[in-house]
Amino acid sequence: MSKILSSLENSLNTNGFWNEYRSLCSNLHQEDIDVDHFIVLLPDIFRQIEKNAMSYQIFDAVNRLCEFLPDKGLEFYSKLKIHENPQLQKLIPSALTGISRSGIAFDKFGETEFLLKNDSQPLKSQGYAFLSTLTKDEIKQSGNFRNFIISLVKSDIESNKAPIHLHIVMALGKLIDIIPEARDYFILLSKSESEDVRFEITRLLSYELDYQTESGLFADILSNLISVPPAQHAVINQLNYSVLPKLIAANPEAIEKFLREWLLADSGRDAQIISFNDTIEQLHEENEAYFRKMITMWLNSNETALHAAVSKMLMELPHYQFENMELDESYLAQLSCLDIQFIVMKIVGYLYFKELIRSSVFSILKARIDDDQCVAFIKHIFNDYVLFNYPSTVEYLEEERKSSSKKVQKAIDEIIEPNKNYFEKINQLDFINEFNPSEKRLKLYNSLYQKEFQSKHKSVSEGKNSFLSMCTTIQLRTGKGMFSKYRGQYTGKTEMAKFQYNAEFPRGEYIDAIGQEKIRTIYRNYKREI
Repeated sequence: MSKILSSLENSLNTNGFWNEYRSLCSNLHQEDIDVDHFIVLLPDIFRQIEKNAMSYQIFDAVNRLCEFLPDKGLEFYSKLKIHENPQLQKLIPSALTGISRSGIAFDKFGETEFLLKNDSQPLKSQGYAFLSTLTKDEIKQSGNFRNFIISLVKSDIESNKAPIHLHIVMALGKLIDIIPEARDYFILLSKSESEDVRFEITRLLSYELDYQTESGLFADILSNLISVPPAQHAVINQLNYSVLPKLIAANPEAIEKFLREWLLADSGRDAQIISFNDTIEQLHEENEAYFRKMITMWLNSNETALHAAVSKMLMELPHYQFENMELDESYLAQLSCLDIQFIVMKIVGYLYFKELIRSSVFSILKARIDDDQCVAFIKHIFNDYVLFNYPSTVEYLEEERKSSSKKVQKAIDEIIEPNKNYFEKINQLDFINEFNPSEKRLKLYNSLYQKEFQSKHKSVSEGKNSFLSMCTTIQLRTGKGMFSKYRGQYTGKTEMAKFQYNAEFPRGEYIDAIGQEKIRTIYRNYKREI
């Protein structure tokens, strides 16, 4: 009996398992193991390593065992073939790969055919898994084997054996130049609703297929993947981090098309646009011009889901990147004045950061400065909503004025002056004492509030199941500085410090919060006149 297997067996379900597991995986190929004993232990090993990052090590260990000890490898493989545990049969590709590398006489094509012809689904699946490890040249060298694969793949796809499709997709990456219909099979399988199949297809798009040579295939597959629901996180993440970023330089239009169609494929997806944050952020960093065009087109769409998606993505992405967001001037120049009004209304209705509102509306003003009707409407929006809510917009416009054309400067002056006059007159109004809140009533209110707060705090802190019951109580002493006593020792004294943060809260929310929400609701629901 092998010492390394005995040590692992004794460590099962103990804290020492992982040390023994690592030792087994590192030294298995150097041990004269009892194959039967190893196979008996494997189910317990798999239970222990399930969903662990080190689970792959057992596959590498089997690979090296079969390469360096091919006699043991052949014995191991022959017993795996007749084993009834599908989980153990997943080691077959690793075993075959190791035996193939060992240098002994071994018909790997014959064994692959045996697995692929098998009526057992697990064995057939592992045959496809091993097929995906073969190189294109190896497959091409054996004409009979190549013909067999072409016939088999067609038959298995047409038989609609969904569990096999995952493994077929894994192999198709290597067969795309060998099987004439491989691209058609890819497109057909990309319609599958299986998350595993979809994930494998996106993995192939990420790492196996080159977009420059397979752009048509990419387009067809992405068109089918718009049905992927947000709940299939693995597929969405693969698209977000690997597939779509490949198109940023070569074909950003394909990214916009996919995101738009994905959003519109089902209701309620606008909030899930942040699932593609990485792609959107990279698009903005690497191709800002097209990013601006995409935002402009979506704001001009009649689909409210796209307006809401713009709002969500701009709120969730790193805000420092979007402090000043200009829309696409060439696209704006082609629109009618009604379209311009529609876009401005959607900006006011859906965007919340003042920097985004004023910079995007101002970019429209610059783009349509020669259209008097558009300018009049934009000045109206600035006066009635933007400057009314955010007086600091005056400073922003004055700064923009320095580098603007004379026409834009004139428009800026016509925006700023009425607002200055209006608020100067408001500030000159006498303050009427009758509108002051009662100090006595405020003190009474604060006293009652404090009593209620302290009562709730006491009941919670004394509760056995409260979060605070798990926390250690620390005595804190304060004065000019502060320190505490913890575990019998005093901490160092910390000087009090002052910190502050300024933010501009919309003035309309103070004056008439309901009215402001009504305005935004009207603009969000505004329909384009036909």
